[in-house]
Amino acid sequence: MSCLFGLVPPVLASPSSLGFIYIDANVGGSSGGHAALGIGPEVYHFENDQGYTRLVREAWDRFRFVYNDLENRNLHRVEVPLAPADLERVADRLGLLLLVQNRHVEQLAALERDTEWLAALREGRRFEMRGVGFFAPGLGARAALAGLRAALERRYGPDFVLRERERLVRALMDVAYRPSPPLLDAPAPDRYPLYPPSAARRWEDDCSRWLAWRVVLESWGLRAGALIDAAPGQPLSGAERAWLVAYRERLAEAIVADIGGGTPERGFPLLLALARYLAVAESLARDQLLLLDVLPPPGRAEMSTPVEGQAGPLGALLGRLRDGWPGLRRAVFALEEPDEQAYNQLEHQASQIAAIQRGLAERQPVRYARRVEPPSGWGGVDAPRPRWESGVLARAERAARARAGRFREQLEALYPYDLVRRNCVTELVRAVDSAFASEPQARAALGGYLAPGEDWGFVPFRWFDLVRQRFRAGPVAVLPSYRNRKLGQFAALGAGWPVFAAESTTLTSSFYRIKPGDGLFLLFTEDVFWARPLYGAVNLAYGLGGAALGLVAGPFDRGGLLREGLRGALFSLPELAFANIRKGSFEGVRDQAGPDGGNP
Repeated sequence: MSCLFGLVPPVLASPSSLGFIYIDANVGGSSGGHAALGIGPEVYHFENDQGYTRLVREAWDRFRFVYNDLENRNLHRVEVPLAPADLERVADRLGLLLLVQNRHVEQLAALERDTEWLAALREGRRFEMRGVGFFAPGLGARAALAGLRAALERRYGPDFVLRERERLVRALMDVAYRPSPPLLDAPAPDRYPLYPPSAARRWEDDCSRWLAWRVVLESWGLRAGALIDAAPGQPLSGAERAWLVAYRERLAEAIVADIGGGTPERGFPLLLALARYLAVAESLARDQLLLLDVLPPPGRAEMSTPVEGQAGPLGALLGRLRDGWPGLRRAVFALEEPDEQAYNQLEHQASQIAAIQRGLAERQPVRYARRVEPPSGWGGVDAPRPRWESGVLARAERAARARAGRFREQLEALYPYDLVRRNCVTELVRAVDSAFASEPQARAALGGYLAPGEDWGFVPFRWFDLVRQRFRAGPVAVLPSYRNRKLGQFAALGAGWPVFAAESTTLTSSFYRIKPGDGLFLLFTEDVFWARPLYGAVNLAYGLGGAALGLVAGPFDRGGLLREGLRGALFSLPELAFANIRKGSFEGVRDQAGPDGGNP
């Protein structure tokens, strides 16, 4: 077993091997450990997502940073060599399962969107849509949009423009709720379904084109605060201006093609292209790189971190993002042709810099995104309303809600979650097994066979042992957790026992900060064994004492201290029996994997 403390060792994965990964237990999600499969630079793993088992694909560096650094877990990885054809078979199977499941989940979201849309119409309130929040009327973007209006008239003619606006108004007012016909066959995990656009999605497409015409013809601009300047005072270079001019022309072509309609589900991409067109035009006019904010508003933000107690780590993260900004900017504008994904990377990093700056200045929670995604532009739309009677709307809403509920039940039956029979381990094994036509074929490819849940294989660490025993597995590489690497650095520098004594408690550690969700505990127990029950007894008393204080503090902290104390006491119980689950976790830590992120 290989292990290197102090920094993240590279995991040398062969181009023709499967990496079986066991992730140590810790509090929070996957408190009993976790399992994943590495194929090249990507990792596949299953999560419990609102009652059903969800397949996830992530870049290895991101996966490692979340589990190894932020969640402070050791990662154990073993490589099983495969013939290129067999490796391709497994990768293709996982890719198909992911593609199909994502399409099912998108359909569920579309059906639930029908319910939201009908409820908004019935209640007489504005319907929230992506793309609407980019724009505001009367902001004087006439010069920026003049060329776009001319291109539209050349493409469609002046008469078409007027007729199309009138047609869209009629379409929005005359729309009817027609539920999508049910599939003839029940959803399957490996058969791609062809779902027609939902009623709300069809209405959103028409509404997006109607709004786009208004923006162009009435010279709307971007709303106040929509743009971010990540490097104030830095003018555009000649190469950057040329790149942005070319990108503006590409965006104009996409807008002209999409605004005329004909292609379903192109409403939001049309509004996004139009917002980016205005952002690029504003950048060229002001000779500064101005970018759209990709982070959703606080009410829709996926994740945020409080500034209280995290100012230091957040400041360090801000410094790292600022340091990396010039290199990212150079790399993007060095591309020969405009690239939308590269431009999105600029938007993402500029947004994160601005969010941290604003959070630190205003002492407000900092929003952040786990993935690089395009700007969303959520906002309520004031569009022509369908001419429906209230009774018709109420019946349509009930029908839509029932249809979404039935489809959710189908998904929960198709992708069930069960702690023992259908969990992150069993589904990973099931997915790998299904890549082969038979058990003998799987044995020939992997060197052995493992059925889902067999021989206590639903437990993550037991599954990892079975992989090592039954498959043609190489040596185990261990990626130490963030805390273990820090302790390794101290040892390499010759630190004495007083340093390690201080690092053994949550109150005196030089780098661990008590964090909501970890529970109240005093002593780290991962790196001791024979003394672990004694440490666990101390932690149990510490957690129960905190919970007792929480009873008094409840009216003031909404039960926060009580919950943390009880959580701390709960995860102290295994320590009494020599077992360790809790290891602490970190926020805002710097990725210490080096320039390659510890990539395979």
